[in-house]
Amino acid sequence: MSQVRSGAVDIYNTAPTILSPFVPAVAVANMGFAFESYDDGWRAMDGEMGSFIRAQIEKAGLIVPAKSGDNGFRHITSGTNTKSQ
Repeated sequence: MSQVRSGAVDIYNTAPTILSPFVPAVAVANMGFAFESYDDGWRAMDGEMGSFIRAQIEKAGLIVPAKSGDNGFRHITSGTNTKSQ
């Protein structure tokens, strides 16, 4: 992220987890079950909420595409190893 901000890297596709320290509004995409359905999540991100989030990203000096991809709404993941030792 620091290389993008410095101009050393032109394009970087990142998850909201990485971007949220710079643009807190993007963290909503990381909230499991924030949207009632997948379609509801896309309506929000394609509507006023998405416009607000994109504006916040641009205020941070970054360029954001008008449409974005996703890693899935309504997902909760963990980096914790649950295997028995």
